[in-house]
Amino acid sequence: MKILIVNNIETICLIKFILVYYQYKNLIILEAHNGLEAIHLFEENPEISFIFMGLNIPIINGIKAAETIKRKNNTVKIILTVDTDTDIKKIETSVFNKILKAPLKKLDVTSAVK
Repeated sequence: MKILIVNNIETICLIKFILVYYQYKNLIILEAHNGLEAIHLFEENPEISFIFMGLNIPIINGIKAAETIKRKNNTVKIILTVDTDTDIKKIETSVFNKILKAPLKKLDVTSAVK
């Protein structure tokens, strides 16, 4: 299974640790640090099954990046990661399959990928 994580380095490391240590040993995990990079990685790797997308990422924000990716493949599951309840209130799109609020918990992350 191939997963793309788009966020800051600390969140990327946390999600990678949770997925690999607690759940999945044979993952291919790609990393992007901004929305534009995420879109390019998805175009180059259309077999990506899941994307963990930060909301406040540089260049292209998480909502616009997710909308662009969903237009290319509406079956990919995109999990939004947010820092606050205020961030959740900003979300007016159904492009996300799930929203996870920080601090991220093992059960939330692993169940999002099932």
